[in-house]
Amino acid sequence: MKFWAVLWHIALWVDSNLWASLYPDGVGFLQSMSVEHGMKQILITMIAGAMYVGLPILFTLMMAWAGHKMLAGFGTYTSGMTGTTQKAGGAGGSTAQRAGSALLGSGKK
Repeated sequence: MKFWAVLWHIALWVDSNLWASLYPDGVGFLQSMSVEHGMKQILITMIAGAMYVGLPILFTLMMAWAGHKMLAGFGTYTSGMTGTTQKAGGAGGSTAQRAGSALLGSGKK
């Protein structure tokens, strides 16, 4: 969430540069409300609004997707480790059982 501030700053920079590129001569507020400038203003407002809201949503979705993939990778990695330790434990247990039965069998004689 701390990175959202960076994304909002990028959106602010794009917003201000859009105004500067569309109105290089510095059109006043009342002139920008005229019919010829109305569509430009609506377009700039929609682009800026989409960036202020869309960039954080896009970034958050990307991080969630990366976390989901990483968690799935850890799950397959740990399941492989569990299978190996179970095999090693089973082999060690059978060896201990044979050694124990050999010791107990030799003690009875």
